[in-house]
Amino acid sequence: MTEMTKEELLRRLGERFAQDMPPEQAIPTSNGPIGPTERLRTMAQGLTFGGADEAEAWIRSQLNDEGYDEALADVRGRLEKYRESNPGSALFDEIGGAALPAIAAAFVSGGASVGGATSRLLPNLAKMVGLGAVEGGTYAFLTGEDGIENRVKRVPGGLAVGAVGGPLGYGAARGTSKAFTGFLDHVNRRFGPRVGKAAEREMRRIMADADISPEEAMQRIESGDLLAELNPTLRTAARGFYAKDRGAARLLSDVYEERPGQMREQIMEYLQSTMGAEGNALKAFNMSDDAARATKGADYNRIFAQAGNVDDETTSLLVDAFRRVPSATKELDSLYRAKTGRNPFFKVTDEGIEFTRNPTLEEAEIMRRALSTAKGKAYREGAGPLGGEIGSIERNVRNQLDDFSEELKKTRTGWSEIETARDAFDAGRKALARSPDEAAIEFEEVTRKGRQAVEAYRAGVVDAYRRKAATGANASLPRLLASEERKEGAILRTVFPQDQLEEMVARAERGARSQEASSRILHGSETAITQGRMQQVSPGLLQDGLEAVTGSPIAAIRLATDALKSLKRGLSPEDMQAVAKMMVESNPQAFQRALEGGSSDVVLRIADDVLKRASTATGLSTRRGAVPAGLSLLDSLETR
Repeated sequence: MTEMTKEELLRRLGERFAQDMPPEQAIPTSNGPIGPTERLRTMAQGLTFGGADEAEAWIRSQLNDEGYDEALADVRGRLEKYRESNPGSALFDEIGGAALPAIAAAFVSGGASVGGATSRLLPNLAKMVGLGAVEGGTYAFLTGEDGIENRVKRVPGGLAVGAVGGPLGYGAARGTSKAFTGFLDHVNRRFGPRVGKAAEREMRRIMADADISPEEAMQRIESGDLLAELNPTLRTAARGFYAKDRGAARLLSDVYEERPGQMREQIMEYLQSTMGAEGNALKAFNMSDDAARATKGADYNRIFAQAGNVDDETTSLLVDAFRRVPSATKELDSLYRAKTGRNPFFKVTDEGIEFTRNPTLEEAEIMRRALSTAKGKAYREGAGPLGGEIGSIERNVRNQLDDFSEELKKTRTGWSEIETARDAFDAGRKALARSPDEAAIEFEEVTRKGRQAVEAYRAGVVDAYRRKAATGANASLPRLLASEERKEGAILRTVFPQDQLEEMVARAERGARSQEASSRILHGSETAITQGRMQQVSPGLLQDGLEAVTGSPIAAIRLATDALKSLKRGLSPEDMQAVAKMMVESNPQAFQRALEGGSSDVVLRIADDVLKRASTATGLSTRRGAVPAGLSLLDSLETR
């Protein structure tokens, strides 16, 4: 490659400056068109506080025979033409050039150029004003023309512009930093930062002592447990943090003053939704005898008022029935007079009974009930065979009446089911007063009476549990339900739907553990804490202590080593609070992040770094960019 002469280098530089500008966009000058290079020149002006034009002129005067003044006039002419042709772009180019060092410094230093420098060198507003004024004065002097005198005249305006721009940059930096910090705080609260190494080590040590692996802990938390509830070792550790640190105590109190009650409510809600009764069904089960009789009577009266008299076939069946059971006529006479308040429509003869007319449906039903009463009397008096015969006659009459009136049949069936269900509900309410074996036999009998009777019995048992929870046994109910050795738990396992029993027992066990943890952590004694920690001390350590007392040097060395290890595990209040939080964490993913970190921490660190740099760049660029903008405004005002 041949050596390039000075003239050839200058020619190629000129071609490079003028390339890529379409003819219609070019700005003509005596030295040729003005191209994109003017944007770079304008940005360089901002970058160098207005000294780039003179620097370029000096370089050009050294590279060729062109004089310094001639080159400077050409450069300034091009810049002026560019400003006249594109005033907005020129202003922003110059502001951008001024801001470039700030942006670069911020992103290279990670914010230290402002965060650290600002805190060390510019701790107050006065220093911000001073630095801005220096920058503004320098910029005004270097961009002045026509001699030193004119340059000096521009300095006061530059000082004023910089003095204003400095505080602006400071305010912008603080404002954006505060906004970014608030955003990051929200992200950290949402996703949670990784805990400190000391807290992580302590949490892992406690889990190892409790024989709980991280995987098992995750599974148990996902199922609804909290780590502090899983076994006595973990409860004792949580009690220790509660006793040692106020922050940890507040955190644990916030959870365990509310959680046991919430768990009991959830257990009762699950019992109610699975075995309980609501709405009309519950009203029917809970109906008093007087209310049931009144409602039942109203249903029958409505049917009787619309039915009229029975047919001849039904009348003949009734006559035959009372001729075969003459003892029932006395019951019939009494029942009829009590029911209607009228004289009977029949008379009793030696041959049996005679009707003066066909009975109404209501009268026929009264006669059926008289037969039912005679049947019951026969059984009570020990005449079983007679009672059986009368029962057969009564069923024939009932079937005939049901065939005559479909409405009567439906009402009779419905009330029969209601009465059976009411009896079952009442039995269920008394289930807890019986032994588990007695309740099992009773429930087996209820299942033979149909689905509604089973539902009613279960609803009665739920009512019994609810009444028990309303007494002093409220706190212990989950434990009683969780244990199949206790009556409450054994009866639950008998009557609860088997396909949902596992979930019910799991909820009860969880509630029992929650109550135990609350009692242990919030109300346990200091002695219990000491005993619990002594149980965690290895037999070897105790043996070393005894041997050291008797003069064994080796045992003394081992004790000293263990003591140093213990000191390394010392926890700050923040560490203890972090461990306490992990022990009551209900989100398995958050627990895993706290214990093991993860990609989310990397993302947060990157976000924090980027936002700090952006905050820094905003502040510095606002301060430095304000200088050319303010001076341009002053120049335009002077021109006018």
